[in-house]
Amino acid sequence: IKRDVQAKGLAHLEVVFASLPRRLGKDPVGPGIGLVGSALLDQRVLRHCDLGAACLLEPLPVPELNRTLERLYTQGDAEERRMILKALSLLEIGPATHALLETAHRTNDMVLFEAAFADQDLAARALADDMYFRVVLKSAFNDIDHERLLGIEQRARPELSSMLLECMSEREAAGRPV
Repeated sequence: IKRDVQAKGLAHLEVVFASLPRRLGKDPVGPGIGLVGSALLDQRVLRHCDLGAACLLEPLPVPELNRTLERLYTQGDAEERRMILKALSLLEIGPATHALLETAHRTNDMVLFEAAFADQDLAARALADDMYFRVVLKSAFNDIDHERLLGIEQRARPELSSMLLECMSEREAAGRPV
């Protein structure tokens, strides 16, 4: 697939991209949490199609990568968006990374939110404290186990603890489980 895309260019990448789940499958890549390049990932959640997406996108120069990521995400269906969000952790961090993470944070689609922030350390590596803290709060509010936010230990700050305590107090006051 990769040689075919290199020979035919970016237009062909867009054609091939949607077929990755069918061609490569959605089975998990590996048995557990580990480093893939510089990214810490839960390989039980990273799928072959996500890894294939990263392999196709990785050779692009950063300016072209940013344009391609944004175009594929905007034009893609939910599955393609999920692949892009999972692949981001394996690609060079750039403006598109931040833009797509912000978009994923604003979504009400928890599958896309989890694809962007759970089971990997991209958010911990790429986001400024204020945005990262909002991701952690939204995760807590939506009952995403903190252990799925890889790298959270390195980003712990007193401000984040205070924010989480406030969230917990609000949930308790509303009679919701914590």
